[in-house]
Amino acid sequence: MPPQPAMPPRPRILITHPWMGQGGSEATAAWTVMALQDLAEVTFVTASRLEWETINAVHQTAIDPAGITLRRAPRLPSVRSGTQLVALQQGLFTRYCRSLARHFDACISTYNFLDFGRAGIQLLADFSWDDALQRLVNPSVIPHLKAHGTLLRRAYLAGGRLLRGDGGAVPEGRGDLVLANSQWTADTMGRVSGIPVDGVLYPPVVGGAEETLAAPLEEHRFLILGRISPEKRVLEMLRILHEVRRRGHPVRVTLAGALDHETGYGREVFDLIQKWNDWVEWSGFLSGAAKQTLLARR
Repeated sequence: MPPQPAMPPRPRILITHPWMGQGGSEATAAWTVMALQDLAEVTFVTASRLEWETINAVHQTAIDPAGITLRRAPRLPSVRSGTQLVALQQGLFTRYCRSLARHFDACISTYNFLDFGRAGIQLLADFSWDDALQRLVNPSVIPHLKAHGTLLRRAYLAGGRLLRGDGGAVPEGRGDLVLANSQWTADTMGRVSGIPVDGVLYPPVVGGAEETLAAPLEEHRFLILGRISPEKRVLEMLRILHEVRRRGHPVRVTLAGALDHETGYGREVFDLIQKWNDWVEWSGFLSGAAKQTLLARR
């Protein structure tokens, strides 16, 4: 028999997310890993602890842990979550990923700009990567920014830039593919920053079973689903619905998401839940069938 031609080596792909929680950007990261695991040698980098079994359960993916190389990025000694010392931690994470990038055929950041030192795929999820842009686009976060407007905050942000060793975005004309998670994000980027966005890649949404989707709708019921944080404007949504009730409409709302009682914002939201507990229900974090059932009935 003639010798069989050798199979070409699979491409090596680096996929990054600074801190894996349970939101939309994390779903995108998980589904990206799953989509590429059979086509390439995938290395996934994050600073958080991660168990693929949990990721599969939350995001309804089928990632094979044996086929993925998982690398834990260094983190600052005091950091225990993705909301602590974000600028400094992101700087450290960026520098670490840049040191790895030259060993891969392609690099993908699934959460905002990450300068790999070479062209990569950048998925924009929000404006947290730039302090000034974040305040411009979403002024409601300003009261929740620690030491806002002080020399201490300016020094903190400067420290993050120093750790990153870059300008925060990606160099113009290098060839990075920039994608946004919504048309609004893409349009806003063009309006306030001038950085061109090449396309829109919506976060994955997994459909429910037919019997779940056929569940009867409960009238006058709203659902607020997602991370409970200032940029999600949860307080504003609750106050709008309170005004709707004040005008005579018997609406009720379920708030589904993890609530951090250690933050000022988390305590504000919890105080409103307790104050309006006759029409506001907090279910905590939901995933899988429980989330699909709630979505179908609201």
